[in-house]
Amino acid sequence: MTRDNVEFLKSKGKWHPESDLKALSKMSLSEIEQRENNVRANEFAQLDNLYDNGKIDFENPPNIWLITFQRWILKRFGLKTLVSYLKNVDLKDKPSIIHGRLKAIGLTDQEIENALKEPEKKYSKSSVCKIANKISRSVTRKDAFIQAWKIIKAVGYEVKVAGVSFKNRQEALRRLNTYDPKDIHAVLVPENNPFDKNAISVQVMVDGQKGIYTLGYIPKQETVIVKAFLGTVPQLKVIDGDIRGARLILAA
Repeated sequence: MTRDNVEFLKSKGKWHPESDLKALSKMSLSEIEQRENNVRANEFAQLDNLYDNGKIDFENPPNIWLITFQRWILKRFGLKTLVSYLKNVDLKDKPSIIHGRLKAIGLTDQEIENALKEPEKKYSKSSVCKIANKISRSVTRKDAFIQAWKIIKAVGYEVKVAGVSFKNRQEALRRLNTYDPKDIHAVLVPENNPFDKNAISVQVMVDGQKGIYTLGYIPKQETVIVKAFLGTVPQLKVIDGDIRGARLILAA
């Protein structure tokens, strides 16, 4: 087989048994390409038939033709659906190799970059104003809008949890060190506290473990800003926070 033939086959990301290689070695590049196109058309037809008869779907892909199946998704449903399938099904635990998989299917670097680019979010100015109005009670108007935009855009607002030295909370932090960080979750809970009507406690849960533990509180000077999350932004979550060191990064 000539070097050109070998490089052509490699570029197609196609595995061939030894018997195929012997046959292919006697063909020209154009003949090989035509043969590949015929084989792929036949495989696509079989996948069409399986899909139309409800025998496969994206959650139940065929056990063979991995690359062919994904080329078929691209042909029948488009690039957006293929990227969604790779992100949410086939490579949901291996996002770093999605680019390589799309490359193997034959997409250019520019096509891949455009396909993987997150759509630009549109932000509601009224939501920003609502948050800024609440925050401006404790900071300048200018700083309030800066913080409000950070919250809405999910850049994050960092908060160091107060009160972690009280009671047995240091022991709780040491225990949290024994768990995988992704299994640890923090929930912010407003409290009716006689010492601080704006008090917000930081409750911690661990996947697979019973109970919830009060790790500490949002610092008093931060509660007005944090309450802007609780009162305005749906789906408050805690992200990328070193909860074991009692530091949270909040994002909408």
